[in-house]
Amino acid sequence: MIADETLTICFRSSFLSAWEKSGATQVAVLASNEYEGFSKNGGIGTYYTTLSQKLREAGWSVILLLCQSEQKFQGKSEVPALDWIFSTGEVEDVLRLQPVHLSILAEAKSDYYYTYQSICCFFLIKALSEAFTHAHIYIEFPDVNAFGYHTIQAKQAGLLPANCITAVTIHGCFEWVFEANESPINETWFFESCYREQQSFEQSDLTFFPSYFLKNKVESYGWYNLQAKHMPYFIPLLASDENDEISYLLGMTSTSEREYLYSYAKSNYTGQGEIVDLGCWLGSLTIPLVIGLQENPKIERNQAYIHAYDIFKWESWMETSVRGTCLENKYQDGDSFLDAFLEQISPWQHQIKVYQEDLTQSKWDRKCPIEFLIIDAMKSWDLTNSILHDFFPALIPGISIVQHQDFVHYY
Repeated sequence: MIADETLTICFRSSFLSAWEKSGATQVAVLASNEYEGFSKNGGIGTYYTTLSQKLREAGWSVILLLCQSEQKFQGKSEVPALDWIFSTGEVEDVLRLQPVHLSILAEAKSDYYYTYQSICCFFLIKALSEAFTHAHIYIEFPDVNAFGYHTIQAKQAGLLPANCITAVTIHGCFEWVFEANESPINETWFFESCYREQQSFEQSDLTFFPSYFLKNKVESYGWYNLQAKHMPYFIPLLASDENDEISYLLGMTSTSEREYLYSYAKSNYTGQGEIVDLGCWLGSLTIPLVIGLQENPKIERNQAYIHAYDIFKWESWMETSVRGTCLENKYQDGDSFLDAFLEQISPWQHQIKVYQEDLTQSKWDRKCPIEFLIIDAMKSWDLTNSILHDFFPALIPGISIVQHQDFVHYY
């Protein structure tokens, strides 16, 4: 029904004229019940406050949809990072709604904090898509409360135009709250909420997680999150400088890590020592290094190498990271996956020296200096002590860089 032109949802004319004058070409819509200054927020509010600032700095026009709020903003904002603010409590005031829309809202109020909020978000976003027809519209929701459920369903059904991109970032989810607090929640309502959150996360155009702990947590609940990216504050959505050749590599590393290694090898590596990758797994850090190395004007092409170490022995916990790929169910515990690594690095294999070794037994020639050392292998005290003893003495004082991929903890 909403697709029918006679039932189009739009903002009242006063807003439309103001937006037409703004000439916005990139519009970010953040839907959240937490934002600093409006709520007694925790991590979600801090995240969206920072995200709005980063988006604004990058030239986006930012709109906050404040959920679970009856405040009347009428679009006005006194927050520098926000161009406009609307609450779900003023939907009927700022939008031109037809009787069918009002009927939907009236019925949804029986579940005011969740279903009603989700529908209000969709109505507001649908109206924004009518106002900014020539702009890129980025729409982000937290997973908690599933405020994006109806919007994401509508995008899948074709009720939102292609210039609208939906996204969901993991912040905790109901199931985790229930697990932590043992809250006396109605069982039917609880499972419906968990279902809406999972569906929203899995069906949105983009998905993100601010920490690997949260990613692992929802994965333990059965959420598919192989597509999710680690973006703690800012999503360079449409005007991205990412190197596509490395951003989609198979591995347990973030795009930002890969970009750093590519940039280091291209611009900072001097050739005074070797580049060593300890715990290379499937090469998601090895490959950015070798690509950068090939583009380094200070290094004679094909005269520098990446030394890649791994025991290349498959363990069952690795399976979740290859789900949905050609490696799914290919290996059993204890199998060698060296062939998969060699296939990944095949275009650059002439510049990668591969060592299938147990690092507790490896010996590096201390007379051969190491300029850059990546450590993704300190998974035990034995490994840690061996790496310190056998590789660190080859580092060049004042020159070498050590990157601890597992700096805080190996999870």
